[in-house]
Amino acid sequence: TKQIIVVTDGEPTAHIEPDGEVLFNYPPVPETLRRTMAEVVRCTRAGITINVFALDIERTQFPFVEQIARVNGGRTFSTTPDALGGYVLVDFLRHRRVLRPAG
Repeated sequence: TKQIIVVTDGEPTAHIEPDGEVLFNYPPVPETLRRTMAEVVRCTRAGITINVFALDIERTQFPFVEQIARVNGGRTFSTTPDALGGYVLVDFLRHRRVLRPAG
């Protein structure tokens, strides 16, 4: 199973330009939002699940994170930095597939 684990504060704030330069902007600029969502669509078409762990406990909603889940079908988690490791490990163990040798 192919999967990407994203740890975020809820908003994409950087993207890579064609020349390799990394651009950081807060608040996010439309180009970063567009490029991030294009990558979500590319991963979805390739059958890659994106699971997002949102770390900002002050927020009650994560609209961009929720949009990623709607497009990709992955799961979202709202957690704290201290609890992140446990969430990732439990999620991995619950959803891994055991591969058995053919024959």
